[in-house]
Amino acid sequence: MGTLQAMSIVGIGATRPAWSHHSSVSKLVVEAALAACDDAGISPESLDGVLSEAYSTPHIMPDLHAALNLKPDVFTANIGLVGSGAVATIALAQAAASTGQGSTFLCVYGLNLSLIGGPGTHHSSDPYKANMEMPFGFYPQPVYMATMAKRYCAEYGVDEDLISAVPITTRAWAALNPSALCRDPLTADDYAASPMIADPLRKLDCCLISDGACAFIVTTKERAIDAAHPPVDILSLARAVEPIPSQEYLGVRNDHLNLPSRLSGPNALKRAGLATRDVNIAYLYDCFSIIPVLQLEDIGFCGAGEGLDFFASGAAAPGGSLPVNTHGGLLSHSYVPGINMVIEAVTQLRGDAEDSRQQTGAEVALVAAWADTEHTTVLLGKG
Repeated sequence: MGTLQAMSIVGIGATRPAWSHHSSVSKLVVEAALAACDDAGISPESLDGVLSEAYSTPHIMPDLHAALNLKPDVFTANIGLVGSGAVATIALAQAAASTGQGSTFLCVYGLNLSLIGGPGTHHSSDPYKANMEMPFGFYPQPVYMATMAKRYCAEYGVDEDLISAVPITTRAWAALNPSALCRDPLTADDYAASPMIADPLRKLDCCLISDGACAFIVTTKERAIDAAHPPVDILSLARAVEPIPSQEYLGVRNDHLNLPSRLSGPNALKRAGLATRDVNIAYLYDCFSIIPVLQLEDIGFCGAGEGLDFFASGAAAPGGSLPVNTHGGLLSHSYVPGINMVIEAVTQLRGDAEDSRQQTGAEVALVAAWADTEHTTVLLGKG
């Protein structure tokens, strides 16, 4: 396909985080999309394309077209799964611009878990899980991730109590963010009092269940010059998708510590010509406490078996050497997976966060999102 078009993010929008919006996904996404267009200073009618992940959002496209009064021939495409796919829409925008489909694209994702009973209910429709996992009690998600956490601590001789450092860190960030759903201070004693869900993971190790939507505008660097806000440049993006038999179902995995982030993270850094030391802030998918730990190691911010110590040291917390999930993450901010990390990264690189959590001098942000078989890593830079 040749060289990809250089592009930037010029607009962001999001619904207010809420436990329940009592609204359809379509309405939530339209609200976020209009906010992103307004933020970018463009009209929805001028968009050349609308992009989303391919698992749960495509059905809203007709509603989005009608609500935004989009052109009949507007380019549409879907990619990937949930949070990983939502971040990977950036790759679709680059590919579309590079093949003459236009210059300005809207990337969207939203969900209303409060109306569908949460991800466990949704996943139970999978025939494999219904027949091969659920009858044996290996279900739902907390059980999968507990298996990974248990294996991690045994493999590396790590004290399971250190897992608490992850939710304590994300809560410290959320306490600084007025939009976060969970802002109350979190101590080690609070964590220890949290109900055990699947040993060794407690309730506070599990992501929030909430409703919401986010959207962002990607355009060519030439058009970004005229944007209403300073553009945030897309430095690189890499994806990794692994074979379903070895990755999709945790019950048949050979290696429970193996995530495709070990491929997409280093590849994204290599494509940008950067090293981990060049990254000022990181956004690591934190559906459960063990997952950002594995990504931290896979991408190269620390060695294998050192991730929990990294969090426990305070390095990822406010004032640390590598701020991680400065919005509070999926554990304390809200559950709009993957895409809300892009929104926060752009906010930080623009310098638009509240003074208490704004990372002064941040030039490069890394966003990493996982979903079963796949992982997407994108590097963003201050324009």
